[in-house]
Amino acid sequence: MTNTPEVLNETTADLTFALLLATARRIPEAVDFVKENKWSTWSPFLMAGSDVHHKTLGIVGMGEYRTGGC
Repeated sequence: MTNTPEVLNETTADLTFALLLATARRIPEAVDFVKENKWSTWSPFLMAGSDVHHKTLGIVGMGEYRTGGC
């Protein structure tokens, strides 16, 4: 593991949010469902997943680490 300050900060945040949405909306599971030919009829809530809107997200991290003075 390494620390690379100011490298790919926004990209990492984008990827994290994309993974959050994919998990909440069950996208990988839905892709497998279709690929395995299990989708036979329309259903309004089939593979709908959960809303992310109005949810609380806890972020745990160390923050930025700086050496030296204040």
